[in-house]
Amino acid sequence: MRKIIFGYTFDDYLLVPAYSEVLPDTVDLRSHFSKRVMLNVPIASAPMDKVTTHPLAIAIAKEGGIGIIHRKMQLEKEVEEVKKVKRHQAYVILAPWTLRPHNTVVEAKNLMQEKGISGIPIINDVGVLVGIITRRNIQFMRNGDTSMVQDVMTQKEDLITGQMGILPRDALDIMKRNRVEKLPLVDEHYHLAGLITAKDVKKSEEFPNANVDACGRLIVGAAIGVTGDFFERAHALVEARADVLVIDTAHGDSKNVVSALRRLRPAISIDIVAGNIATASAAIRLVREGADGLRVGIGPGSVCTTRIVTGNGVPQMTAIMDVSDAVSDDIPVIADGGIEYSGQIVKGLAGGASCVMLGKIMAGTHEAPGKLIEIGGKQFKDYRGMGSLAVLNEGGERYGAKAVPEGVESIVDYIGTVAKVFEQLTGGIRQGMGYQGCTTVKMLSLSPTFCRITAAGLRESHVHGVHITNEAPNYKAP
Repeated sequence: MRKIIFGYTFDDYLLVPAYSEVLPDTVDLRSHFSKRVMLNVPIASAPMDKVTTHPLAIAIAKEGGIGIIHRKMQLEKEVEEVKKVKRHQAYVILAPWTLRPHNTVVEAKNLMQEKGISGIPIINDVGVLVGIITRRNIQFMRNGDTSMVQDVMTQKEDLITGQMGILPRDALDIMKRNRVEKLPLVDEHYHLAGLITAKDVKKSEEFPNANVDACGRLIVGAAIGVTGDFFERAHALVEARADVLVIDTAHGDSKNVVSALRRLRPAISIDIVAGNIATASAAIRLVREGADGLRVGIGPGSVCTTRIVTGNGVPQMTAIMDVSDAVSDDIPVIADGGIEYSGQIVKGLAGGASCVMLGKIMAGTHEAPGKLIEIGGKQFKDYRGMGSLAVLNEGGERYGAKAVPEGVESIVDYIGTVAKVFEQLTGGIRQGMGYQGCTTVKMLSLSPTFCRITAAGLRESHVHGVHITNEAPNYKAP
C-alpha cells in the first residue's frame, strides 16, 4: 500500500520567539558529535575532498568544532592527515625524548640540537624519573667535556613534578611558582608519564575555545567506507589517534553499512558515527548495531543531485526530527547538508540535531584544499560533490562502483578564514538561542514552537524591496 507523508526543510519553518532572559553572550554552545566526542561549538566539517584535509581540521578544532578528514586518498595518506592534526599542538608530551644517567653531556647536547628541544627527562632502566637536564644545566660547560648526565642534571629530590590529568592552568601556575619551564608528569610509582612545557601551555591558551583531548591535542575525526580496506583503514586511523570514525556512505540504511558496523564495533575502541540516513527506522537499525552517532541527510547538499537523479530523499528538517525522535538522548544526531545561514543551524538544533555538518560554507574558506580561482576580479574556490562524475572517474567509492553521478562540480565564493566564518555562525546561533530563551543546545530542542510558513512568508523573511549597497558578512540574498 502506498504511503504519502509531508516533508519539510529549513526554509519551510520559522521558530516562534519565546520569552527570554538570556543574553547571547551567556549561551553555552557545547554539544556532542558522538557519544564520547564533545564539541565546544556544534559545527563539524564534511569529509569531502574539497573541504577537509588537515589545515581545515586544525582551524575548525581551534574554533571549538571538529573536522572529519575525507577518505578519497590512500590509507597511509589519511593516517598522515590525522597525525598532522594531532601533532599540531599538545600541552602534554606523552613520549618525551629521554636519556639515562650514564649518557654523556655531549649526547644530551646533540639530542637537544637534533630535536629542537631544551630539556630532557632522565630515567632509569625501568622508566622511573631520576632527574632532568636542561640547557641551563650545561650552558657553561666546555666542548669536549666528558661528564655524564648524572653529574650535572637536576636531581630527583629537587625535581618539580605533576600528575597526569593536571589542568594546563594549574601546570603553568606550578612552573611560574617554581621558576621552571618544564614539568615532568609521573604516576604513583614515579614512572615518567609525560612532560608539559610552559611554551606549549601558552600556545594552547591562544585558542581558549579549542576542542582538545586530555593531552591538549586537537580533536579530529576520519572517514571510512564499508568495502575494500575499510577494516584495516579503521585500525590504522585509531592507531593514529583519530578521536572518532565516520562511516561515510550515500545510503547508510544498507546491508553493507550494517555488516561493517557489526565487524567494526567489537574491534574498535573509539566512537563510530554512521550514515547517511533520513528515517527513524534507519536510525534504530544503526544504533542497534552499535553506532555512537548518526549522520542525517539524503540529498540536501548544494552539490548533491541524489534527489533529482534517484527520486529518493527526505527534506532535511523532517529527517532531523524523525531521526532524533527515534533514538535516545545519548545518540547525537548530525544534520549534514542544506545549511546556508546561521538561522538554519538554529532550526536544525531546535529540531533535535546535536550539531550540523557543513560542506559548501567550509569549502569557501582559506583553509579548505580547493583551488583559489579569480573570475572578473572576484575570488572563488572549487567545490564538488563526492558523487560527481569527476570523483567517480577518480575512483570514489562512496556511491559504489557506478558511473551515474549524484553530484556536480562547482565553484563557491571565497569567504576568508575559518575563524572569520565561525565568528559569524556562532554569533547567529547565540542570538537565535537568545530569542528562544535557551542557554544550552540541549535546552533548545526540548520544547520549541515551529511556525510552518508559505513561500510568501519566506520572501518576507529575506531582504526584499531594496538594492543591497553593502553586503553583510553573514547574509547573501538568494
